[in-house]
Amino acid sequence: MKKKILSIFLAVALLLSMGAIASMSVSAALDADGRYVPTDPTTPTFRYYFAMPYDWASTTSDINTAGVYWWNGTDPCGDVAGESGGTLAWPGYKAYRDTSIEGFDNLYYVDCPQDVPTIVWNNYVNGGTDKTLPVYTDAKQAQDCKIEFCAEFDGTIYDDCGLFEWAYDNFDTNPEAFGSFYDNFYIDEEFDAGLVFKYNNMIHVIDPTKTSENFEGKKTYVGEWYFYYGNGEYGNYPTKEAALENADKGGFVDTIVKAPSTPSDPQKPTNPDATQPTTKPGAPSTDPQSSTDPATTDVPASDNTAIQTGEATYAVMLLVLLSAVVVAVVFARKKYE
Repeated sequence: MKKKILSIFLAVALLLSMGAIASMSVSAALDADGRYVPTDPTTPTFRYYFAMPYDWASTTSDINTAGVYWWNGTDPCGDVAGESGGTLAWPGYKAYRDTSIEGFDNLYYVDCPQDVPTIVWNNYVNGGTDKTLPVYTDAKQAQDCKIEFCAEFDGTIYDDCGLFEWAYDNFDTNPEAFGSFYDNFYIDEEFDAGLVFKYNNMIHVIDPTKTSENFEGKKTYVGEWYFYYGNGEYGNYPTKEAALENADKGGFVDTIVKAPSTPSDPQKPTNPDATQPTTKPGAPSTDPQSSTDPATTDVPASDNTAIQTGEATYAVMLLVLLSAVVVAVVFARKKYE
């Protein structure tokens, strides 16, 4: 009888432990600075870069960084338990700052699950809905960024620059011409869209002269995805060489303007110089830049400081449950001995 009761207690303890661990795995993980880390380390991801415009640096917040939000696919922000027990609301996850290129303090990226169809870049400021408050206008966000794939006649910049004609000509016979972006291209059979490409390792660049409004009437900034060549350079062909070779068809290469190295006030950057380079015809604005230094030192996504959102709460629950079971087992043993 004694062994039977002890077996029951141990079984209950095991079930409670499994339940608590399963609950912990429901939420997406955040690293120590609130940046996205997949719940499951094996989750396939794509890396998306973002050039945050110079004047997006917050003047009402002591956190100057880019944010990224999504609501569908794996680990959507609304399903992530926050420290308060609620959800990870707007502005979503912090983005990683890319500090690999000296002088480019406005480059960010996120390793996002591949099944996420749309993301929204922002400056990690929740402006609320009260238009009379300074924080409302301080909060900046891009228009919804589609990231499923880009097809010909999608209404993007790639409709008129000759890219798809060039891609069809080279896809089967000259894969080297695509450089590191060859794997982005494939023939879509699900929607019969022909040759398309994913946005993996591409960069989203805002054109500050183009704005729109979201469903709440909030101003949003329009941008485009470009092939990112590194070193702050991007263009509308998979390699810089291909873009220059097809300049007569609309191919181009552009560079993100470096941020000022010594801003007068990191939290309140000065306005861009009026003599700053203007946008060339058919190319994105060269205005996006930031004068802020990282609020914290960024670490790789694999950094072991990553923590599970709500992990502390679940750990305490698990400890309490196991402690209760241990006390019950001890009590039962004393009673039947």
